Amino acid sequence: MTSPAISPAKLFHLGGNQGSPVLLIHGFGSDRHSWVATALKLFGRHRVWAIELPGHGDAENDVGEVSPEILARAVAEAIAELPRPFSVIGHSLGATTSLHLAKLLPDDISHIAVIAPGGWGTSIDHSFVEALPELRTPEEAERLLHRLVKRERLIKPQMVAHVLNMLERPGRREALRNIARGILAAPPPPMPSTDQLLVIWGAEDGINAPDHVRLQALRSKALLLEDVGHMPHVEAQSAVNSALNAFLPL
Repeated sequence: MTSPAISPAKLFHLGGNQGSPVLLIHGFGSDRHSWVATALKLFGRHRVWAIELPGHGDAENDVGEVSPEILARAVAEAIAELPRPFSVIGHSLGATTSLHLAKLLPDDISHIAVIAPGGWGTSIDHSFVEALPELRTPEEAERLLHRLVKRERLIKPQMVAHVLNMLERPGRREALRNIARGILAAPPPPMPSTDQLLVIWGAEDGINAPDHVRLQALRSKALLLEDVGHMPHVEAQSAVNSALNAFLPL
Protein backbone atom coordinates (compact mmCIF):
# COMPACT_ATOMS: atom_id res chain seq x y z
CA MET A 1 0.00 0.00 0.00
CA THR A 2 1.16 3.52 -0.78
CA SER A 3 1.78 5.73 2.24
CA PRO A 4 -1.40 7.63 3.24
CA ALA A 5 0.64 10.84 2.88
CA ILE A 6 0.64 10.45 -0.91
CA SER A 7 -1.92 9.28 -3.45
CA PRO A 8 -1.05 6.23 -5.57
CA ALA A 9 0.49 6.67 -8.99
CA LYS A 10 -1.63 5.25 -11.83
CA LEU A 11 -0.39 2.82 -14.48
CA PHE A 12 -1.81 2.68 -18.01
CA HIS A 13 -1.08 0.19 -20.79
CA LEU A 14 -0.84 2.41 -23.88
CA GLY A 15 -0.37 -0.33 -26.46
CA GLY A 16 1.91 -2.84 -28.10
CA ASN A 17 1.65 -6.61 -27.67
CA GLN A 18 5.17 -7.76 -28.44
CA GLY A 19 8.76 -6.85 -27.62
CA SER A 20 10.36 -5.68 -24.39
CA PRO A 21 8.31 -3.63 -21.89
CA VAL A 22 8.82 0.14 -21.68
CA LEU A 23 7.57 2.52 -18.97
CA LEU A 24 7.04 6.24 -19.71
CA ILE A 25 7.08 8.86 -16.91
CA HIS A 26 5.86 12.38 -17.72
CA GLY A 27 7.11 15.75 -16.50
CA PHE A 28 5.77 18.32 -14.03
CA GLY A 29 2.21 19.43 -14.75
CA SER A 30 1.87 16.90 -17.57
CA ASP A 31 0.31 13.44 -17.96
CA ARG A 32 0.39 10.28 -20.06
CA HIS A 33 -0.96 12.13 -23.11
CA SER A 34 2.34 13.98 -23.52
CA TRP A 35 3.82 10.69 -24.79
CA VAL A 36 1.48 10.12 -27.73
CA ALA A 37 4.07 10.73 -30.46
CA THR A 38 6.68 8.65 -28.62
CA ALA A 39 4.37 5.75 -27.82
CA LEU A 40 3.10 5.44 -31.40
CA LYS A 41 6.66 4.88 -32.63
CA LEU A 42 7.35 2.28 -29.95
CA PHE A 43 4.24 0.10 -30.36
CA GLY A 44 5.57 -2.03 -33.21
CA ARG A 45 8.65 -3.08 -31.23
CA HIS A 46 7.64 -2.77 -27.56
CA ARG A 47 4.87 -3.16 -25.03
CA VAL A 48 4.34 0.35 -23.69
CA TRP A 49 3.00 1.55 -20.35
CA ALA A 50 2.78 5.06 -18.91
CA ILE A 51 2.56 6.18 -15.31
CA GLU A 52 0.70 9.21 -14.04
CA LEU A 53 2.34 10.63 -10.96
CA PRO A 54 0.37 11.68 -7.87
CA GLY A 55 -1.05 15.16 -8.44
CA HIS A 56 -1.15 14.63 -12.21
CA GLY A 57 -3.52 13.27 -14.85
CA ASP A 58 -6.07 10.84 -13.42
CA ALA A 59 -4.13 10.29 -10.19
CA GLU A 60 -5.42 11.77 -6.94
CA ASN A 61 -4.02 14.89 -5.33
CA ASP A 62 -2.89 13.97 -1.81
CA VAL A 63 0.87 14.53 -1.94
CA GLY A 64 1.83 16.22 1.33
CA GLU A 65 5.55 16.84 1.70
CA VAL A 66 6.83 15.28 -1.49
CA SER A 67 10.11 14.81 -3.35
CA PRO A 68 11.20 13.03 -6.54
CA GLU A 69 12.40 10.14 -4.38
CA ILE A 70 8.97 9.80 -2.77
CA LEU A 71 7.36 9.94 -6.21
CA ALA A 72 9.67 7.11 -7.31
CA ARG A 73 8.44 5.00 -4.40
CA ALA A 74 4.86 5.65 -5.50
CA VAL A 75 5.78 4.55 -9.03
CA ALA A 76 7.49 1.40 -7.72
CA GLU A 77 4.30 0.41 -5.90
CA ALA A 78 2.11 1.11 -8.94
CA ILE A 79 4.17 -1.06 -11.31
CA ALA A 80 4.32 -4.23 -9.22
CA GLU A 81 2.74 -6.24 -12.06
CA LEU A 82 4.84 -4.74 -14.88
CA PRO A 83 6.90 -7.44 -16.68
CA ARG A 84 10.58 -7.52 -15.76
CA PRO A 85 13.09 -6.44 -16.83
CA PHE A 86 11.77 -3.22 -18.35
CA SER A 87 13.13 0.03 -19.74
CA VAL A 88 12.20 3.49 -18.46
CA ILE A 89 11.90 6.75 -20.39
CA GLY A 90 11.34 9.87 -18.31
CA HIS A 91 11.02 13.57 -19.09
CA SER A 92 12.06 16.40 -16.73
CA LEU A 93 10.50 15.56 -13.33
CA GLY A 94 9.73 12.15 -14.81
CA ALA A 95 13.41 11.75 -15.68
CA THR A 96 14.40 12.65 -12.12
CA THR A 97 11.83 10.18 -10.81
CA SER A 98 13.21 7.56 -13.25
CA LEU A 99 16.71 7.96 -11.86
CA HIS A 100 15.46 7.43 -8.31
CA LEU A 101 13.39 4.47 -9.52
CA ALA A 102 16.51 2.90 -11.03
CA LYS A 103 18.16 3.13 -7.60
CA LEU A 104 15.13 1.51 -5.95
CA LEU A 105 14.85 -1.28 -8.55
CA PRO A 106 18.38 -1.84 -9.90
CA ASP A 107 17.71 -5.44 -10.95
CA ASP A 108 14.40 -4.68 -12.67
CA ILE A 109 15.39 -1.85 -15.03
CA SER A 110 17.56 -2.80 -17.99
CA HIS A 111 17.74 0.55 -19.85
CA ILE A 112 16.99 4.12 -18.80
CA ALA A 113 16.53 7.10 -21.12
CA VAL A 114 16.17 10.52 -19.51
CA ILE A 115 15.02 13.60 -21.41
CA ALA A 116 15.97 17.00 -19.93
CA PRO A 117 16.52 15.38 -16.52
CA GLY A 118 15.63 17.70 -13.66
CA GLY A 119 18.42 18.08 -11.14
CA TRP A 120 21.15 17.37 -13.67
CA GLY A 121 20.94 20.79 -15.30
CA THR A 122 23.06 23.81 -14.45
CA SER A 123 19.99 25.80 -13.39
CA ILE A 124 16.22 25.47 -13.13
CA ASP A 125 13.70 28.18 -13.92
CA HIS A 126 12.02 28.57 -10.54
CA SER A 127 9.55 31.09 -11.93
CA PHE A 128 8.14 28.57 -14.41
CA VAL A 129 7.69 25.82 -11.82
CA GLU A 130 6.05 28.22 -9.37
CA ALA A 131 3.81 29.88 -11.98
CA LEU A 132 2.31 26.76 -13.55
CA PRO A 133 -0.09 25.90 -10.68
CA GLU A 134 -1.36 29.50 -10.66
CA LEU A 135 -2.44 29.76 -14.31
CA ARG A 136 -6.00 31.04 -14.73
CA THR A 137 -6.48 32.31 -18.30
CA PRO A 138 -5.60 31.01 -21.77
CA GLU A 139 -3.39 34.03 -22.33
CA GLU A 140 -1.36 33.36 -19.17
CA ALA A 141 -1.08 29.67 -19.97
CA GLU A 142 0.01 30.25 -23.56
CA ARG A 143 2.74 32.69 -22.52
CA LEU A 144 4.09 30.30 -19.92
CA LEU A 145 3.93 27.20 -22.11
CA HIS A 146 5.78 29.01 -24.91
CA ARG A 147 8.81 28.91 -22.63
CA LEU A 148 8.88 25.11 -22.97
CA VAL A 149 9.80 25.14 -26.65
CA LYS A 150 11.95 26.91 -29.20
CA ARG A 151 9.16 26.88 -31.80
CA GLU A 152 6.18 28.51 -30.11
CA ARG A 153 3.75 27.34 -32.80
CA LEU A 154 3.93 23.86 -31.25
CA ILE A 155 1.89 25.13 -28.30
CA LYS A 156 -1.60 24.60 -29.68
CA PRO A 157 -4.86 25.92 -28.18
CA GLN A 158 -5.78 22.32 -27.31
CA MET A 159 -2.66 22.01 -25.16
CA VAL A 160 -3.45 25.28 -23.40
CA ALA A 161 -7.02 24.16 -22.72
CA HIS A 162 -5.83 20.76 -21.49
CA VAL A 163 -3.50 22.36 -18.94
CA LEU A 164 -6.17 24.75 -17.67
CA ASN A 165 -8.74 21.95 -17.39
CA MET A 166 -6.23 19.87 -15.45
CA LEU A 167 -5.64 22.73 -13.01
CA GLU A 168 -9.36 23.05 -12.29
CA ARG A 169 -9.57 19.57 -10.78
CA PRO A 170 -10.32 19.88 -7.04
CA GLY A 171 -7.08 19.89 -5.08
CA ARG A 172 -4.85 19.91 -8.17
CA ARG A 173 -3.33 23.37 -7.75
CA GLU A 174 -2.34 22.73 -4.14
CA ALA A 175 -0.88 19.34 -5.08
CA LEU A 176 1.25 20.93 -7.80
CA ARG A 177 2.36 23.69 -5.43
CA ASN A 178 3.60 21.02 -3.02
CA ILE A 179 5.35 19.14 -5.81
CA ALA A 180 6.93 22.36 -7.06
CA ARG A 181 8.38 23.01 -3.60
CA GLY A 182 9.72 19.46 -3.54
CA ILE A 183 11.32 19.84 -6.97
CA LEU A 184 13.05 23.09 -6.06
CA ALA A 185 14.35 21.74 -2.74
CA ALA A 186 15.53 18.36 -4.02
CA PRO A 187 19.22 17.42 -4.39
CA PRO A 188 20.42 16.09 -7.77
CA PRO A 189 19.18 12.59 -8.57
CA PRO A 190 21.63 9.67 -8.55
CA MET A 191 23.50 8.31 -11.53
CA PRO A 192 21.97 4.92 -12.38
CA SER A 193 24.04 1.81 -11.86
CA THR A 194 23.12 0.44 -15.29
CA ASP A 195 25.54 1.08 -18.14
CA GLN A 196 22.53 1.27 -20.43
CA LEU A 197 21.87 5.00 -20.11
CA LEU A 198 20.78 7.55 -22.71
CA VAL A 199 20.48 11.28 -21.98
CA ILE A 200 18.58 13.51 -24.43
CA TRP A 201 18.54 17.29 -24.02
CA GLY A 202 17.54 20.37 -25.98
CA ALA A 203 20.39 22.84 -26.40
CA GLU A 204 17.93 25.75 -26.00
CA ASP A 205 16.26 24.40 -22.86
CA GLY A 206 15.35 27.51 -20.86
CA ILE A 207 13.57 25.63 -18.07
CA ASN A 208 16.34 23.19 -17.13
CA ALA A 209 19.58 24.35 -18.73
CA PRO A 210 21.74 21.48 -20.06
CA ASP A 211 24.98 20.67 -18.28
CA HIS A 212 27.46 20.54 -21.16
CA VAL A 213 30.26 19.21 -18.97
CA ARG A 214 28.12 16.25 -17.90
CA LEU A 215 26.99 15.63 -21.47
CA GLN A 216 30.55 15.64 -22.78
CA ALA A 217 31.58 13.17 -20.07
CA LEU A 218 28.74 10.85 -21.10
CA ARG A 219 29.91 10.93 -24.75
CA SER A 220 27.96 8.38 -26.79
CA LYS A 221 25.34 8.12 -24.03
CA ALA A 222 24.25 11.73 -24.62
CA LEU A 223 22.31 13.41 -27.43
CA LEU A 224 22.19 17.22 -27.49
CA LEU A 225 19.66 18.60 -29.98
CA GLU A 226 20.26 22.06 -31.41
CA ASP A 227 17.40 24.59 -31.66
CA VAL A 228 15.29 22.50 -29.28
CA GLY A 229 13.86 23.55 -25.92
CA HIS A 230 12.66 21.68 -22.86
CA MET A 231 10.45 19.15 -24.68
CA PRO A 232 12.61 17.31 -27.23
CA HIS A 233 10.14 14.41 -27.52
CA VAL A 234 7.55 16.94 -28.76
CA GLU A 235 9.77 19.41 -30.58
CA ALA A 236 12.19 16.95 -32.23
CA GLN A 237 10.04 13.85 -32.47
CA SER A 238 11.89 12.20 -35.33
CA ALA A 239 15.36 12.55 -33.79
CA VAL A 240 14.20 11.46 -30.34
CA ASN A 241 12.20 8.49 -31.61
CA SER A 242 15.12 7.32 -33.74
CA ALA A 243 17.49 7.55 -30.78
CA LEU A 244 15.08 5.67 -28.51
CA ASN A 245 14.42 2.89 -30.99
CA ALA A 246 18.15 2.42 -31.52
CA PHE A 247 18.76 2.39 -27.77
CA LEU A 248 15.97 0.20 -26.39
CA PRO A 249 16.32 -3.61 -26.38
CA LEU A 250 13.88 -5.57 -28.52
